[in-house]
Amino acid sequence: MPESAELGRRRRTVLALTPVALRALSVRAKTERIRQTPGGAKSEYQKGPNQVDKRSAVFRGILCSDRWVVYLTYHSGRMQLCWAHLKRNILGSAEYARSPSARQFCRDALAIVARLFRLWYRFRGDLRDRRGNPQPIDRRQLIEKSIPLQKKLFALAEAHLDDADREVRNLATALFVHFERLFTFLEADGVEPTNNVAERILRTAVQWRKISFGNRSRNGEIATARLLTVTQTCKRQQHHVLGYLTEAVQCHRRQAAAPSLLPQQP
Repeated sequence: MPESAELGRRRRTVLALTPVALRALSVRAKTERIRQTPGGAKSEYQKGPNQVDKRSAVFRGILCSDRWVVYLTYHSGRMQLCWAHLKRNILGSAEYARSPSARQFCRDALAIVARLFRLWYRFRGDLRDRRGNPQPIDRRQLIEKSIPLQKKLFALAEAHLDDADREVRNLATALFVHFERLFTFLEADGVEPTNNVAERILRTAVQWRKISFGNRSRNGEIATARLLTVTQTCKRQQHHVLGYLTEAVQCHRRQAAAPSLLPQQP
């Protein structure tokens, strides 16, 4: 058996369902049914699910996001759920946990998160020992060393699916149902375990919206969204923003296609 296939087989052994776990999976099944039914969730999302659906139909990459239900419902490709949001949820649950079982769940979950990120920092080359020497690992080692942590997290979530604490129960259900979406970053090149980069990029737009109180029309919203998207994309790709916008306007006047900002396929 090839080495990559063996790693894949070992990862799949993490999942071992019980009757309690099967009940939890009904949540994910319901989400999948909504996704497959045209307009099935329109009454639930009055802000325009068809528009979200159009965006996801264009995007074919791996979406890194939080657990907002629109992302989970309308993106049909692979996902990486943000571990920073997840850690924040665990810390919030720990702060208000009342039972010993709930507090233990939060402690165990945070310990697994810390060990997982330690592996990730070693893979990136950011972690050093006491003497300042790097402790690098390759992707194969990253996957192998993460398998025991995945098993522990899965078992922890399954054990608390019926927890008396509502916050812990909801968090355990989320961990269980979206388990596979938590570890995409281990295997896919270029995928981060958090969406911190996107959050930092959006900060300027959020501050601008709070100061100016947003737009007054739909056309204004579209124009602002496109300008902010182009601006931040140019900065990420180290393009001159004004130069790109000037060229795009010139192309529009010549009735030609604007230069693409999408990554070039190898």
